[in-house]
Amino acid sequence: MINRSQSTEYKGNWHLPKAPDDKPPLHGTLTYTPAEGFELEVLGSFFDLSGSLSNPQKAEIIQGTSSNGKDITLYHCFRSNISIGRSIDPQGVQESKYNPACVFIGAHFDKEPLFKSISIK
Repeated sequence: MINRSQSTEYKGNWHLPKAPDDKPPLHGTLTYTPAEGFELEVLGSFFDLSGSLSNPQKAEIIQGTSSNGKDITLYHCFRSNISIGRSIDPQGVQESKYNPACVFIGAHFDKEPLFKSISIK
């Protein structure tokens, strides 16, 4: 559980639930600020770049494991930004940002989560 009045971050590795075994997870940081909400920034992209700059992409579920071992599931994630730099790597280092509608800290879900009951403080 996080304190919604304080900023926090989770560094870790992130992947799509049905990612191929040969595709390594992406390193990134999930941040929360009271003013902006949650945002995931990863090095790389979960999607092929061809045609994606003009086409907003969405990931239904992104799973992560933080550096302190917490399982995290991001649900209904929309890519908010993508940048490609060529100053370090001639092929370009890509950074992608995603904004999730819901964040579940402490569990991984492979599909839309369904609950019998829920308690919110």
